[in-house]
Amino acid sequence: MSSTLATAVRLVPEGPLHPLDALTFALLGVTLAFVVGRHTGRWVALVVAGAFVFISVSQGDVVASGFIDHGERLLVLGTTAGVIAVAAGLRMRWTTAALVSLSACAGVWAVVPDTEVPLMAGSLLVGATAVHAVFGSMPGARHWFTAALLLLPLAGAAAGSAGRPARFAPAVIVGLLVVFLGIAAVGLLRTAWSLQRAGTPTTVSPGATSSMTTAPAPTTAP
Repeated sequence: MSSTLATAVRLVPEGPLHPLDALTFALLGVTLAFVVGRHTGRWVALVVAGAFVFISVSQGDVVASGFIDHGERLLVLGTTAGVIAVAAGLRMRWTTAALVSLSACAGVWAVVPDTEVPLMAGSLLVGATAVHAVFGSMPGARHWFTAALLLLPLAGAAAGSAGRPARFAPAVIVGLLVVFLGIAAVGLLRTAWSLQRAGTPTTVSPGATSSMTTAPAPTTAP
């Protein structure tokens, strides 16, 4: 038990939470969402491209180095290609893809030594998603392109573990576990909501007539 606890403690990031970076990227996400409007494809493209551009401006070439110069480069590239291919085949709705990406960013942040990139990517996604959650959702059509959102946590895992390549695999595994937990939680909430709505009695407006008649049955002459 003690060794398991010690391992879990070592997986917790040692760096600060970077609140200023988190706030800045959340505001950038809000701005991007307002600029792009309600078109799903443009929203996904601008969120992903904006995240990579803003992170590169803030952190330099850490994302590119995470993929190209990573100590486990083949594992990073193979995992990225595999995850994106599977997600594209599933044709997730943008809401599902956003939830999966955000959950994975949280899991990756909890494991990688350098937490800036997954925190920035997740914060930008929070801001961009919140705009549509508050002011109205986008069309819910399924599209393979929504899988591009998963590049955000994968970039966080690659860049965040570049200095310690052995942490990439645990980051991906924890990210996937958090994704499954997030999907399960949302599923339970939806089920509870559906059951609650199904059990709500139908109200009858005052003065409404009943579908059953109270008039006496007609009699026949003997």
